[in-house]
Amino acid sequence: MTPFNISNLGLRNFRCFDSLDLEDLRQVVVLVGKNGSGKTTILEALSLFSPGKGLRSAQSEDLKPYGLSVPWRVKASFEVNPAEILWLETHLGEEKTRKVLINDKPSRQIELNKILKVIWITPLMDRLWIEGPEGRRKFLDRLVMGFYPEHPTLINKYTRALRERNLLLRERNNEQSWFNAVEAQMASLTVQITKHRLTTLEHLNHFQSFNSTLFPAANLTLFHTEPKNEFLDLINEDVMREWWARNRNRDLAIGKTLEGPHKADLKVVHSLSGRPAQSCSTGEQKLVLLSIVIGNARAIAESFGKPPILLFDEVVAHLDPKHRAVLIAEITNLQSQIFMTGTEADLFPEVGPDAYFINTTDLIKT
Repeated sequence: MTPFNISNLGLRNFRCFDSLDLEDLRQVVVLVGKNGSGKTTILEALSLFSPGKGLRSAQSEDLKPYGLSVPWRVKASFEVNPAEILWLETHLGEEKTRKVLINDKPSRQIELNKILKVIWITPLMDRLWIEGPEGRRKFLDRLVMGFYPEHPTLINKYTRALRERNLLLRERNNEQSWFNAVEAQMASLTVQITKHRLTTLEHLNHFQSFNSTLFPAANLTLFHTEPKNEFLDLINEDVMREWWARNRNRDLAIGKTLEGPHKADLKVVHSLSGRPAQSCSTGEQKLVLLSIVIGNARAIAESFGKPPILLFDEVVAHLDPKHRAVLIAEITNLQSQIFMTGTEADLFPEVGPDAYFINTTDLIKT
């Protein structure tokens, strides 16, 4: 398998950095420095080489330096092979939206996902298993995107159709033909979205079995309150159209659509203890998350032919030396390029002599 690494990264007017150039990056990059020195900002810039709003879910206009009205820009070179370099750029356009260039040619964000995959873990994800289903659903859909680049487009189309149905419900519109039309669109999209989610979970459950036992597999299932979970693999357009039509009066009383893929949840069970993730200790929850991400990276490497780029924000520092060593070994074997953050270099003794350490405290910033 051919590694696909970022070799150079340039930031202009991006959050706390007015100008930053990182060159000759290696497979393992460790960003160290005091809090507020820009470590996570660099990871956020890298995450923008994936469709969406990046690891902070920020609006494009909010990525410029605070208080300044200047366009930001992030550019990187990727070594496809020793004889080929690919240039990617994303920047704030005149319409205050994020633009993408691939080898200096304007492109859609979705094209990024066809070139490389980016996976991240941030401290906010520590609460993934104990908070509401929305965060887990978004987490799952980002994993799905690694296998189905068109998945975000389907989610956006479904969301628009859902809003149309909810508007009809709130206005207590009794025009059945309008409901039939929007529900038919929702049903078609539901089938595609659900199949993508179920197939992705099959991949993740399978490829987690290759992880080290120090990162126990998580049994992953997709859960719908209605229609019942056991029938998810039998969902078709007719089933969904009939379901929404049958429940119009109930939804009219509430003023919104109570069931559908927008209410799906990701159920996670620790394979060794049999306990749901939300009932596990904080340490076990962290290991479950890492197990899913490692399994996802392995599945992407297998199906995509290239390993993903991994962004671990304040993750490795919270592991004991044994788990850190195994994690680094797993990632090295996958040939994934990984960017990790921590406050001190002493937290990363297991990364080996070839790791590239960058002290962000010493970088010139605004």
